[in-house]
Amino acid sequence: VLHEDGLPFVVVDLNPHSVREARERGYTALYGDATQGPILEQAGIHRAKLCVVVVNDQDAAVRISHVARHENPTLQLAARTRFLSDYEQFRKAGADVVVSEEVETSVQIFSHVLRAYRVPEEKIREQVKIIRSHDYGFLRGDDGDPLVLQGPGEEEMRTRTIRVPEGCSIAGRTLGELRLQESHDLTVLALRRGDRTLSSLSEEMRVEAGDRLIVLGSADAFMECGGLFRAPEQAGLQAFGG
Repeated sequence: VLHEDGLPFVVVDLNPHSVREARERGYTALYGDATQGPILEQAGIHRAKLCVVVVNDQDAAVRISHVARHENPTLQLAARTRFLSDYEQFRKAGADVVVSEEVETSVQIFSHVLRAYRVPEEKIREQVKIIRSHDYGFLRGDDGDPLVLQGPGEEEMRTRTIRVPEGCSIAGRTLGELRLQESHDLTVLALRRGDRTLSSLSEEMRVEAGDRLIVLGSADAFMECGGLFRAPEQAGLQAFGG
């Protein structure tokens, strides 16, 4: 789906057959252990907008989430788990989205990815309806009608929604104090607090832990300012294998 819609991605897998098959289909795929910081770095984690963790090994999935969040505090992190009871474990590891059960997981993660690229909700609902009408056949790899979406524009590729963790260096400071535009070439488009989205922002607006900032900027700018959004426990984390 991502390939057809022109969304850039890299696959990391420990199964050499899966990697070979992905490459044969024209995807960028790496063979390696994604719990290792250098492997994620090779995959481009520092510049990534999104990271989706869908490995079957639960412990490995949590470790990958920890490492990915440590390496890139500004990315959106979605993880799959089989049991709802594992939700808090993934949230503590830094996941923004945690979904359970395999088939519905694929639909939700697919929707989350498209939403991150600001594909209209109506379009997302249409595509999900198509998937479900074919009994999820397209996501299983069975024959089905291809899903066609308009490729993302430049603004969608450059926009991220960043959660403000407790204790990070920007929590408790005003937008005027942060000076993200002047110092980091990042533009705050809106702020989500609870179920409210605030788009009329002043320099006196104070950023609170738990807020989500909708920010426009280049991959380089996000990479350079990652430390601002890193929680204290993440700042002290040594990446597995790093």
